[in-house]
Amino acid sequence: MPQGFDYILADRAKTMTMAQWEHLGIKRAAASRSPKPPKKAYLLAPAGAEGPGFLMLQNFRVIMKYNPAEAYALAIGHFADRLRGGAPFAQPWPRQERELSRSERLELQQLLVQRGFYRGTPDGQFGGETRQALRSFQASIGAPADGFASAGVLERLRATETAVLARPTAPLSDFCVNP
Repeated sequence: MPQGFDYILADRAKTMTMAQWEHLGIKRAAASRSPKPPKKAYLLAPAGAEGPGFLMLQNFRVIMKYNPAEAYALAIGHFADRLRGGAPFAQPWPRQERELSRSERLELQQLLVQRGFYRGTPDGQFGGETRQALRSFQASIGAPADGFASAGVLERLRATETAVLARPTAPLSDFCVNP
């Protein structure tokens, strides 16, 4: 992934040809003996800007029909690549990141609702709507809009909540009417 890449493009709905992705600076991790597929792909960045990115073709969508969990489909696809002699992932996952607990995921969604970024019902499960809301929040604070739900993003949401709650308000006496 190139430096300064616009992660708004890492979206299932944004498909482009391999040539278009290359034009944006996306490079294949390893040279392949097979020609570049002419089909359209979408960019999956499951660990955000700090982790690897994957251009997903139709075969990934087929795996997702069996089990809609991206982690499962990614593992199956990678396992198949390795069985054919493929290399390990070229870019490692960010090891410093910890997975958010279910209660933290629920809190993150609730905070996104309170800020007007998320319109869904908070359930602690992240899908496309949550990632889009995260991207919008990240863009609003000047962070890479990768849609990755890290502990740091949750802390930033908590900090914005504290800042909103700490704003000075008019004293109650300003609203009282003298008899």
